Amino acid sequence: MRPWVVAAPAVLLTAAGLRFYHLEWAEFKLDEARLAALALGLARDGHLPRWGIDSSIGIPNFPLAAWLAAVPFAVSSDPVAATGFVAGLNSLAALGVYLLGRAWYGEVPGLVAGLLYASAPWAVLFSRKLWPPEFLAPLAVGFIYTADRAWAAGSGRARMAWFFVNGAILAAMVQVQYAALSLVASAGLWFIGLGRRSRATDVVAFGAGLLGAFLPFVLADPVQTLAIGRGVLGLFGRPAQTDFKVLEFSWLLFTGQAIHSLAGPIRFQELIAQVGDAGPAQVITGLWVIAGLLGQMAAVWRPGLAGDDGTFRRAVLLAGWPLGPILTHVRHPLDVRLEYLLGVMPAFYLLAGSAVAFADRRRWATAAVILLAVAVAGLQADRVRRVIDFVGTEATPGAYGVPLAAHRAVADSLRRLYAALPAAEVWVVGPGADPAYDEYPAVYRVLVGRDIPLRFQDARRPADWPNYSVLILTLPGAGDTPAGAGPVGQPVPWRRREGGARFWFRSGGAPAEPPQVLSPPPTWPDGVRLTGAAFPECLRPGNGVRLFLYWDTGQVSTPFQVFNHLLASDGSRVAQADGPGPPPVSGRTVISWFDLTVPADKSGTFRLVTGRYTLPEIRNIPRADTPDPRVDLGELRVSPDCGQPGAGLR
Repeated sequence: MRPWVVAAPAVLLTAAGLRFYHLEWAEFKLDEARLAALALGLARDGHLPRWGIDSSIGIPNFPLAAWLAAVPFAVSSDPVAATGFVAGLNSLAALGVYLLGRAWYGEVPGLVAGLLYASAPWAVLFSRKLWPPEFLAPLAVGFIYTADRAWAAGSGRARMAWFFVNGAILAAMVQVQYAALSLVASAGLWFIGLGRRSRATDVVAFGAGLLGAFLPFVLADPVQTLAIGRGVLGLFGRPAQTDFKVLEFSWLLFTGQAIHSLAGPIRFQELIAQVGDAGPAQVITGLWVIAGLLGQMAAVWRPGLAGDDGTFRRAVLLAGWPLGPILTHVRHPLDVRLEYLLGVMPAFYLLAGSAVAFADRRRWATAAVILLAVAVAGLQADRVRRVIDFVGTEATPGAYGVPLAAHRAVADSLRRLYAALPAAEVWVVGPGADPAYDEYPAVYRVLVGRDIPLRFQDARRPADWPNYSVLILTLPGAGDTPAGAGPVGQPVPWRRREGGARFWFRSGGAPAEPPQVLSPPPTWPDGVRLTGAAFPECLRPGNGVRLFLYWDTGQVSTPFQVFNHLLASDGSRVAQADGPGPPPVSGRTVISWFDLTVPADKSGTFRLVTGRYTLPEIRNIPRADTPDPRVDLGELRVSPDCGQPGAGLR
């Protein structure tokens, strides 16, 4: 049996097992929700986004990440499925690292590279959410593969085609994340290191692929595209600082150190206590990567050591790939972040595999290397699993976000309660109210906003509650019980020590079923029906009366107003209360309410009538069942002999 028959599945299963492990615990925050909203709009509504979500530098990204994310959303609207799509692509990237290492350096180096990458903590953790930078690693594998094919090809169309594709993949990486622009420096190092092998047509083809990928955006929206170009180029004019933080971050990235930071500044020590120490595995991985880089650089500086032209070419490619971004970020106008280096992460593990190619090739040495790689991968994989267990079940304030599982459980409860209750819409109360900038509104707009009408209320501001029945969702940090609302359903806990979501129904004090059923119900041409009402039978002069109206919203599509008149026997108006009717939500049972005050000098028996009209023209909406736009709800007796206000609803 050939070795790859075992090695390839081992790498792929290791990578997929970790990347798909409890994928429902993937964090889902503002960026993930905004990307999902764009992708859903494309997959389900055909709305092609011209631009993506905002980048960390305040400039809109290109929409490629949203276009890619639309693929899984065309099959399922569940963000977990889209997250699985990202995890799957990154699992294939690990297989690609193995295949490249195997093709370049042999079976054992390929296995080492593949296993180390498949189990690398940061490689795993940056493969488990719907975030634009997490598309970089799969593209990076294609980037280095096409570069190798381009430089290996002879003259002619095939060579130009490979250079064109290589430039186009780099453009795709830039469109996913602007930090990938640092890979232009890598390409520059390749052209310098392989200068004797390059031709003018190589540069032209590479440049055509790189720049040509931006041409459709220039043609479709030249103003915005040029503004983005000026914004990116403007970074080079900002004050910059020079340091070697990028080396520290590179070490963290390929060794897997500092993953305890996912627990945040408050709980990181608890995570360290649970995860344990993988120091030896990290050091071995780091030494392998450094040894591989030194070996490739030696092959570049002393071509005779390379042995053949292909080895020299790959030494230039593999050494130049990470060195380009590292040199670029030594002097930087912005803070260096781990995700800025995701485009070179596969390179680190190919370097580790290449180091094995220089080792003793006797059978016992080969076996020792394989056992060591398996042991390191096992230690790292166990550590990653423990980290995922912690951040998926324990609160991590200031760090890892609320997992998808918690948000989905809330969304499921919302759907059930909304289907069972006569609520016009759902109010989501929590920190922030703008889905474009606030996390929870963005998350729930994606999860339920296509099924349920939502409004968002910032818990830090007073709520202007409507005069119709609503289901209220309060999230952690929402504060006190919503005024006039009662609890419904069961609370949905989030992670431990994080609190959870609660549900409330606000109906103004209306009974669940109308005491007065209107049969047949008054009907309007848009299908709206008034099915019932509730108000006191008797009222003392000077007191207020709350009128409850029970609506079947039919096919209502525009807002309308409701008039409510208390009329004397001669038709004169004794009291009046107008206000908005239920919002344009079709096919719902909704309760609305209006408060009328009877003057203190009035007593007797009066009639209560209601109806609909439009603004701003103040035009009554005619009924479909009678020429009279009004609905006579019945009599209301006003007398000093009446009992307590609101008693005896009819």
